[in-house]
Amino acid sequence: MEHWFELWDAENASLVGTYETQAGALDIVRRTLASFGPKSVESLVLTMETNDDADPRVIAAGAELADLTRQEAPAFAGVGRGQVDGNNGTT
Repeated sequence: MEHWFELWDAENASLVGTYETQAGALDIVRRTLASFGPKSVESLVLTMETNDDADPRVIAAGAELADLTRQEAPAFAGVGRGQVDGNNGTT
């Protein structure tokens, strides 16, 4: 089963980006936090999508997503790593 990760802005119901890895999506969140602070990610939701037509699985949202980003920070370092759609990921 193929899977990928999507970062959504729930407030605007808009897709921020699609990523091959969770680390790639978290990198965008980490950079957003560093540039704009915690309020900038309050409406973000990270989901895992699959090609089996199942509903997306919510991994984390808002403050929980910010916490997950801080926990996972040492696991990745590349800017834009894992991004597949060309979106720059700014909110």
